[in-house]
Amino acid sequence: MAAVALYFVRRFGDRKTGSTQMRGHDLLELVAPHMGPNLCARQMVIPGPRHPTAQRIWARMVPRDAIYFMTKRSIERIDPEAAHILKNRARAVCFDYVDGNPRQIRSEIADIHVCTSYAQEAALKSLQVKGEFAPGPTSVVLHNASAQLTKMRSTPAPKFSAAYVGTLAMTEIPEILQDEIEILDASSTREFQKNLERLSQYSLHYCFRRSQEKSEFIVKPFTKGVTAAMCCSNIITSRQVWDAEALLGTDYPYLMDDNSEEDILEAFEKARSSFGTNTWRDALQAVARIKELTSGPALAQSLKDMSRIAGVG
Repeated sequence: MAAVALYFVRRFGDRKTGSTQMRGHDLLELVAPHMGPNLCARQMVIPGPRHPTAQRIWARMVPRDAIYFMTKRSIERIDPEAAHILKNRARAVCFDYVDGNPRQIRSEIADIHVCTSYAQEAALKSLQVKGEFAPGPTSVVLHNASAQLTKMRSTPAPKFSAAYVGTLAMTEIPEILQDEIEILDASSTREFQKNLERLSQYSLHYCFRRSQEKSEFIVKPFTKGVTAAMCCSNIITSRQVWDAEALLGTDYPYLMDDNSEEDILEAFEKARSSFGTNTWRDALQAVARIKELTSGPALAQSLKDMSRIAGVG
């Protein structure tokens, strides 16, 4: 039996956004060598939303009986007619929502709802039970790291140092810690690339979100935990961060109940004072499990599990 094609679909001209780069290109690079005999991972480009006629032509020409893994930007503004044509030709259309709002996407088109976190899967299933979201199976494919990050150092940094990797507007760092934590901008693919080589210098990553009202529709993946894992670094964070407890474990020593200033300061001081101790080393082992769960072979297995829903394997 010939292998079924699994296409990672990105929007034409859209390589600058983090979600497209990481889920449309890097994920493919990570899993391609591990897909086995039943699946063949490839990339495909869909025309942009300004050209609905071109999208319809594209949909009529795509190979039949393939699985289409639609990245977030490729499904946000897909032409409805093109989406229906694609659905009729495909073995399965899989929507990868990442951190988008599934309620603002034509989710009824999806045959499989892809979740980048366990928290997102729980949220979507809860909405389905209440009749507030499109029916259909869900499948967890955890958010991967940048393919370049997977080639980072394999040993922890020798000295205690801390960094925040991300968009500064999304976090809140107490004033007393602002000279202790380096800010590495990752607000865009370009900025992330500029700071990539510096990541290996830090033994601790900071992950406390700015206080904001949570939405049951928008659930963000624990990408900062994945980044820390790839850098062999520990992380300080809160149980309020989606998937932090699920991936780090309930007894992770630098996991706080809240993101209050008191909890943040306690987490930072605990990490600093325990650097190099058994507590620190045990924590590194917990973070290393995230690296294993988001490795190429593990993510390939998740995609195989997703494809079995579509009758492959």
